[in-house]
Amino acid sequence: MSLVKLPFLFTGLLSGYAMLTPPQPRVPTRDRHRETKPFERWFSATVRIHAIVLKALACGAPLIEIAVIIADHFPNHPLSAAILSRLVSGPLSLTRHITCSRAFLASWALGTFAGMIRCQCYYTLGRFFTFEVSIRNGHTLIQDGWYGIVRHPSYVTGALSLVGLGLMHAARGSWVRECGALQTRAGRIAAAIYAGLTVYVNLSMVWRSWEEDRILRKHFGEEWEEYAGRVRWRWIPYVF
Repeated sequence: MSLVKLPFLFTGLLSGYAMLTPPQPRVPTRDRHRETKPFERWFSATVRIHAIVLKALACGAPLIEIAVIIADHFPNHPLSAAILSRLVSGPLSLTRHITCSRAFLASWALGTFAGMIRCQCYYTLGRFFTFEVSIRNGHTLIQDGWYGIVRHPSYVTGALSLVGLGLMHAARGSWVRECGALQTRAGRIAAAIYAGLTVYVNLSMVWRSWEEDRILRKHFGEEWEEYAGRVRWRWIPYVF
C-alpha cells in the first residue's frame, strides 16, 4: 500500500465536497417558480437532503481510506491500532491490497474533473445558480463558458462526478473493496444508499433539464430561442 494514493483520495474528496455544497442559500418556497410540475416541486424541496447524504458518503469513504493508509504506515503510533481494528474487517494484511489500480485512477479522473467543471458552472452562473428552480430578480440568460457548449453543463458533470466518485470506491484496490467494508451490514447499506441516490438524482436532473428549458423559454422568449438554436444540446454534444 503506497502513500502515493493519498493525493488522489484527497483531491477526490475536495471535489466531491465542493460540487455537493450548494453555492447559494436555499430559495424560500414562496420565491420558487410557481409553474413547475409536481415532481420538480418535490425535488426542489428535498434536493439539499440528498446532497447532504451523498456528500457524507462521498467524503466519508476517502477519509476512512486515508486514515487506514496512514495508520498502516505508522503502526507504532497509539492511534494506529485503534483505527485499523475498527476500519479493517478481517486480518490487517488486507491493507496490503489497497493500491492505485487502473480502474481507481480512471474513476478518480472522471469524478474529480467532472466535479471541478460543475464548480466552474457555479462561478459562471453566480447568484443565479441555486439547487431549487427559480427565476431571480434581474435574472439573465447565461450563454458563455460551458453554457456555450451545452445548455445544462452542471447537470451532466454532476451526474458524471457522482458516478466517478462512487466507482473510485468500488474499484479494485480501494478500502471499500479490499478491507471488508462490503461484508458488513453498515457497508452494504451505505453502498446501497449511495447507488440508489445517485440513480435517483441523476434521473431527476435529466427531468429537471427539460423543465428548466420550458421555464426559460417562457421567461426569455426569443432570446432563449436564439440561444437554443445556437446551443442545441442539453447535456452531451451530438448525443443529448
